[in-house]
Amino acid sequence: MKRLIALGLTICLLGCAKENEGGDTEAMAPTPVTLVFPDNNTECSEGTVIDDKKTSIVFQWNPSENTDSYTLEVKNLNTGTTSIFPINTTEKSITVERGVPYSWAVTSTSSTSMETAKSDTWQFYSSGEGVSSYAPFPAAIISPADEAKTTATNNLVTLEWKGSDVDGDIVSYDVYFGDTESLEPLVTELQESKLENVQVSAGTTYYWKIKTNDSQGNSSFSNVFNFHVN
Repeated sequence: MKRLIALGLTICLLGCAKENEGGDTEAMAPTPVTLVFPDNNTECSEGTVIDDKKTSIVFQWNPSENTDSYTLEVKNLNTGTTSIFPINTTEKSITVERGVPYSWAVTSTSSTSMETAKSDTWQFYSSGEGVSSYAPFPAAIISPADEAKTTATNNLVTLEWKGSDVDGDIVSYDVYFGDTESLEPLVTELQESKLENVQVSAGTTYYWKIKTNDSQGNSSFSNVFNFHVN
């Protein structure tokens, strides 16, 4: 009789443990939000103008599941400065500089889970008075990933990135590349967002950045990225 009771208790405990491991924990993990406004890769002309240099924009996103609070990250793409705003609602009014490119993303968190969930990252230009043409957004890295360790085929790698522009008038890219952070142009006026057959050596760390040029003479530089060749 005692053995039957002990066996039943063991089965119950195992069943409860499986439920906790496979059900409750997964259900309590937050999900990523869907961003709403400002729209991606656009000029944001909505908001409250404060003066000729600043405007206030209300960032908005849809609520995510199993989430108690959010963290809004807004990055000035000209300076690289990121501002962080903890919040428990799905919108936040932020003062930004006019005529400046920004990126933004939202991270969802839960008090009952160690996991977090980050949204997509969107970018936009805050509308500036008298601005008729905007510089391209800084190019986004695709491959090799920043700080990645990669294996080169025949000592050759392919550099790949993504360019975007509010005006849609990107005409070329300049690729800066080298084994130090003092970079010189490797290729200029490249029309594709990819550079193949770049010569590298094993055991070396390489640095690179992209200059994006548009038809109005505007340009922007990406961050400096790096990767190590195994």
